[in-house]
Amino acid sequence: MALFRNVGPNTSIAPGATHFWDFMFGNGADVGVALFTPNLKESQINTELVVVDTGVFLVPSGGAGGPLTHYSVRIHNNGSTWMTYNLNIGNLL
Repeated sequence: MALFRNVGPNTSIAPGATHFWDFMFGNGADVGVALFTPNLKESQINTELVVVDTGVFLVPSGGAGGPLTHYSVRIHNNGSTWMTYNLNIGNLL
């Protein structure tokens, strides 16, 4: 299993907001099962960020070869205050 911590830019999310993230592993490889969690950047209590949707989709490679595999995740702020975060991402290969 591979684990990548602190992925992506630090991003602030408002209470009740949902953010969409889209990314790929390496050169668009299909890694099978992928895992995502918010990586909280502040010591803020009573703020919960949750993964509400995960997905996988194919996009054209733009050249020779098959399509590229992209992964997506939506992060929702269930709390009552803003939170800064990025992602922790893992796969089971």
